[in-house]
Amino acid sequence: MPCFPRWLLFAGCGPFLDLELYQSLMNATGRNFLVESCHWGLTVPTLDWCPFSYFRTSYDISKNWPSVYANLQTLRPYQDRTQPLSRPGCWAYPDMLEVGHLHRDSTLINATRTYPDMLKVGSSVLKQAARAL
Repeated sequence: MPCFPRWLLFAGCGPFLDLELYQSLMNATGRNFLVESCHWGLTVPTLDWCPFSYFRTSYDISKNWPSVYANLQTLRPYQDRTQPLSRPGCWAYPDMLEVGHLHRDSTLINATRTYPDMLKVGSSVLKQAARAL
């Protein structure tokens, strides 16, 4: 049976901000870990430093189209054509899509349908979260 990686999320609202330290501690175990930096675009990689597998580029998404679009635009600084900071092993992503968190507003329904395709075009990792109604 293959060894599947463990996924750890470090949020910017907690005390665990030293991602380099935690990544090195996890690597020392010999196990596979995917580390996600959810520091809202405040902890970002450089070309030669990325102690996480994924990093979030935006603040929390809201239930309106301007928020969806603005969050998607936060990917742009990390998508340089010759030296992208978002790359395999160090992917940038905006806040996730919240499925089931809609009102009966056709604009929000269309935004929800469009967002996964926008993420694909943005070469982002698709992150989905289900929220119980």
